[in-house]
Amino acid sequence: MPGFVFTFIPAYADSTWPETHGASRLQRFQQKDVSTRTGCINRVLRTTSPYARDAVMISFNPEVLSINLQRTGEFFMHSLWVQGQMVDLLILRKRPDIVEDLVKSAGRIPNEMFTVRSEYWTKDFDPIKNEFESTFDIDDPHKEDLDAILVLRNAIAHAHVSMGRQYFLYRPRDEKKEQKMISALKLERKIDESNPLTLKIAFNDDTYYMEQFARFQRLDADCFAPIANGIGIPHSRIR
Repeated sequence: MPGFVFTFIPAYADSTWPETHGASRLQRFQQKDVSTRTGCINRVLRTTSPYARDAVMISFNPEVLSINLQRTGEFFMHSLWVQGQMVDLLILRKRPDIVEDLVKSAGRIPNEMFTVRSEYWTKDFDPIKNEFESTFDIDDPHKEDLDAILVLRNAIAHAHVSMGRQYFLYRPRDEKKEQKMISALKLERKIDESNPLTLKIAFNDDTYYMEQFARFQRLDADCFAPIANGIGIPHSRIR
């Protein structure tokens, strides 16, 4: 039976956007005519399948697709950046003997650290996140940010992408991942939603994207930096 595609675009709260994270590009985007840049993004979509052609879409805006391609790529790469910082902090907590060498050698990574790094690079985001949370005393808001980044990262990595559609669709592999997605992104269930449940990834909504991207800023400044200082390593050394 046809149903509404489940979308995670919320309608709340303006948020600040750091100049260091692409504000100029966003400002240029925001100067465009609203009808041009939004297109059909807030229109309810009916489909019999998460991968069905979006027959009810009245128009296709290639500019919106381009924005979504850029922003999902930007979000994914920053998730790798967060993962890398977690790895370095774990290594330095386990190997305090290499902290001094790392601090002194500004342009070089000690070989002992590189060897352990290489082992961590074979792991996915989820086990690294779990080890990080069990090793350090992480506040609940930062755990929530990590959970949301994990879910969105996986959604982007496994999304169905079409160059003829201006957003992307993601179907969790099983019920466990589905419930994790709902919890991490604080999604509200809908009457007559799609079956199976499908996530619509649309980062062209400026406010929503800024809210999600702000998770990286909070983790970087309010979580990773204090941990690095506690270990005795300048945060800039692992950023």
